[in-house]
Amino acid sequence: MVYSHHDMSLPTFVDHYSFGTTPEQPVAKQPTSASPEIYAHLLPQLWEISSQYLVDSEEDVKQWVSFVDALVSSPSFSSSQEKRSSSPLFEQFLKKNPSLINKIVQFSKDESANPSCQRALNKVVDSIALVNMTLPIDLLFKYPKLQQVKLSLCALQLNEDKAGGQSLLKEFVAKGSTGITPELLERIIQSKFLTALQLDQCKAPRLTDKSASIISKAQSLDTLSVAGSGLTNDSVKKLSSMRTVTNLDISGTNIGDDGIASVGTMRQLKQLDLSALKITTNSLSQLTSLIDLQSLKLRRINLSQPNSLLSLKNLPSLNELDLSNSELSDESLPVLLLFQNLTKLSLIRTPITLRGLKAFLDKCKSTLQEIYVSPSDQLPKGELEKLCQQFACLKIS
Repeated sequence: MVYSHHDMSLPTFVDHYSFGTTPEQPVAKQPTSASPEIYAHLLPQLWEISSQYLVDSEEDVKQWVSFVDALVSSPSFSSSQEKRSSSPLFEQFLKKNPSLINKIVQFSKDESANPSCQRALNKVVDSIALVNMTLPIDLLFKYPKLQQVKLSLCALQLNEDKAGGQSLLKEFVAKGSTGITPELLERIIQSKFLTALQLDQCKAPRLTDKSASIISKAQSLDTLSVAGSGLTNDSVKKLSSMRTVTNLDISGTNIGDDGIASVGTMRQLKQLDLSALKITTNSLSQLTSLIDLQSLKLRRINLSQPNSLLSLKNLPSLNELDLSNSELSDESLPVLLLFQNLTKLSLIRTPITLRGLKAFLDKCKSTLQEIYVSPSDQLPKGELEKLCQQFACLKIS
């Protein structure tokens, strides 16, 4: 039996659901708001019930949290000891509904108003994902078990109160968000467990050389992505001192040839994205020391000169090369035959011709297992489909 929550308060909605009445019929029992303990049996189904009620309204979420707090605090639901901690059943319920956790974190900011809910959150919240909201960053650092934060298009605000710094944080992602100040970065890298930091397209303020200096102090960082940020050659020079980073994305930044020279000193790199940089192909020779590099992305780079990629042919571990959207000529393709261990190659949306592709495939080594191309005026789809039947390694994307 399902009713719309429109024109009904949450307690009224749950009353009718519980006792099988219609919104027009009176509920014989005492209302939920006055006696929440009689609804304890509903908790396992509570999200299913209230998901019809709970929308993205801050007022709705606050009302829901208040209702649940009263429920799990009721005498028939929790023992006196549980009241001082939190309800194990409610903790299990939250673990199964991460989207609900995100809503509560987003809208319920008054800890003292709903202590039972807050105690449960403190025990179970290890991951938060929020989109397009203004967020006091202290909300995140107050959860003692928080390990993963994923934010998109959020406006972050750092409060003066720095108590309760998060020491278990492993991953912090803030794509297209504002408020990534040096002070906030100092707060984030305090976690000695931090292994992944992604600050793609973060503006207002843009990441600066000072930001890079702070990031470089992270002790255990393995993955660093600053794509589309304002980092410069001086910034990447500071980042190059990091010896734990194996996955680096500096695509779409202001880094040029001098910055590539700094990247070339990070010999531990395994994955590198240099897409959409204003660099000359001569700078690629600075990468020859990256003997552990397995994946390289050079999308939207001018590679029209026949020997643009020649300096990379002896990278011993390189097995994935992404040249999508690059200015790549037919004359550049034979150089790719010299790459000894390449297994995956992307030529999507490049200006190569059908003739050039055929010649390349005829001479292609058996180690190259996947070659991705896309239909274009130069590469008609019908002709590509014929080539796919002839060459198993060719894939149309």
